[in-house]
Amino acid sequence: MSLSLLQLPVKSDIGHYELKTELDKVKYTFSFRFNTRADRWIMDIKTDGGEILVAGIPLLAGVDFLSGFRADTRLPQGVLFLLNTVDENASPGRDDLGNNALLIYQGI
Repeated sequence: MSLSLLQLPVKSDIGHYELKTELDKVKYTFSFRFNTRADRWIMDIKTDGGEILVAGIPLLAGVDFLSGFRADTRLPQGVLFLLNTVDENASPGRDDLGNNALLIYQGI
């Protein structure tokens, strides 16, 4: 069994942006926005054509962001999680995403 890890090139210098990437040979668009009221990053996942698959996922430490959506076969079937290189239990603040909080996809 081969373990495939991919670091998505997220960033925190822009408060709202989209990232197009390919996971498991399927193209997706990820939207990221920082919610100042909740003091956290929020993520949406869309098809390459723009159809929303999952919206409003808070980027929290210690969570597989896809685990609650396994029945939707349009989504990647691996594990999508944050890796905080400074404090493994800390969710990313405004300036952390892409710096010490990395978004990692573990393919199946």
